[in-house]
Amino acid sequence: EGGVERAKAQLDSARAGLGDVKSSLEVARLGELEAVRVAGGIQAEVAALETLERGQEGIDPATKAALALEDAGVIGSLFDFVEAPTELGTAVEAYLGTMAEALIVRDRQTADRLIRWFSEDWQGAGGLILLPLDRVPDKGVGNLLESVRGIGEGAPWVEALLGEVDLVEDGEIEGRPARPQLLRDGTILDPRGLIRVGAPSVISGRLERRDRLVMLRSALSEAEEVASMARQGLEKEEARYSEAEASVERAGTALLDAQDELRSA
Repeated sequence: EGGVERAKAQLDSARAGLGDVKSSLEVARLGELEAVRVAGGIQAEVAALETLERGQEGIDPATKAALALEDAGVIGSLFDFVEAPTELGTAVEAYLGTMAEALIVRDRQTADRLIRWFSEDWQGAGGLILLPLDRVPDKGVGNLLESVRGIGEGAPWVEALLGEVDLVEDGEIEGRPARPQLLRDGTILDPRGLIRVGAPSVISGRLERRDRLVMLRSALSEAEEVASMARQGLEKEEARYSEAEASVERAGTALLDAQDELRSA
């Protein structure tokens, strides 16, 4: 009889253990589902933005076609060589306007070649702005380049175009500026007295999109790591649950054996 009681106690203990493991398993399942959902959401946004980038969404048709020529003298669009903090991306692109789509070309000969192509072969809409690297003007003395910088081969033109600009706060505007001033909201104050507010329709948001892609790719890497760890945790809990079920089954068999032995005594 004592053997039966011990077997019952072991079965109760195994069932209690199974209940605890089942609770942990449910928590692990929910955690893994949430981690996968988060990673999937980020991945979907990354894929959508990458599709826009591959399709060169927001680029002038003629500029897109010129890039597709794969002329060895075309370095890339000015946009590709601008590195700006996320919070200034829209303002910088607003200042550049159509210049953000300008093509950096190696020299005047490349520019002449593209001009002939545009005049003789191009039948679509749009136009070209060409920035030959052998015709770069001197860099200005504005302070915008303290926050924004040029990178790669196109850096000289970025510095030439943005070097003439001062980045100012709202409260710093007094009188007519000596050189162009750019507010963080994208408002531009021109020395000639012109004030431009808001983003013109030509603004594509490519700088902002590129910065968001960088941020999202980093977030995706972290989210995928979290999801991987969650999957590993779930697998461990599933293994624990299987073992707990086996323990209950063994305890149940032991109880039946003890009861049979008691009846046979």
